[in-house]
Amino acid sequence: QKVWRQGDNHSSDFAPGVTVMVVTAFDAWLNEIIGFRAHVLSEDQIAELMDMGTIDKYRKIGKLSGKSIVVPSDLSVLIELRNEIVHYLPYSQGITSVATVPDRWVAELEKKHLLITTQGEFDFHITQKLCSYALGYWACQTVHTAAQALSTSLAQNHMMGNFAFFQRAVAPANLGVY
Repeated sequence: QKVWRQGDNHSSDFAPGVTVMVVTAFDAWLNEIIGFRAHVLSEDQIAELMDMGTIDKYRKIGKLSGKSIVVPSDLSVLIELRNEIVHYLPYSQGITSVATVPDRWVAELEKKHLLITTQGEFDFHITQKLCSYALGYWACQTVHTAAQALSTSLAQNHMMGNFAFFQRAVAPANLGVY
């Protein structure tokens, strides 16, 4: 049988868990920022911020500095991916169909070469596609970039460095050596 190989990616069963955990950590970090700003926010403002989804919370916290912050498009895709992993529901597809991904955002990840894919007439199921080293690395990189932008906007660096841990791992572009 043919074995799947690619120079800039490999299968990693940990990637979906990494994706969920890094987004959860990012959301917790946003909540910490709200907590550190409690002295300038009312209880109602704090409650409103805490109840927001991650993207809206990110945008609103960014506005606390008096200027708006642009939400990175990759962050929005990452949040959708996290939601799909956590709230996964089976879907059906024709087994002879060329389209083996369920949503626009998954197709976007595939275009960026972040999923486990093949060439030819066979392909992997979405649950296999998400077990991608490059995808897990990208998730960490995306959160780190968003955290850096927010930290810069707020002129504070509170615990933002925690999101740099992925830089100690081998980047997908350098996997060819292995």
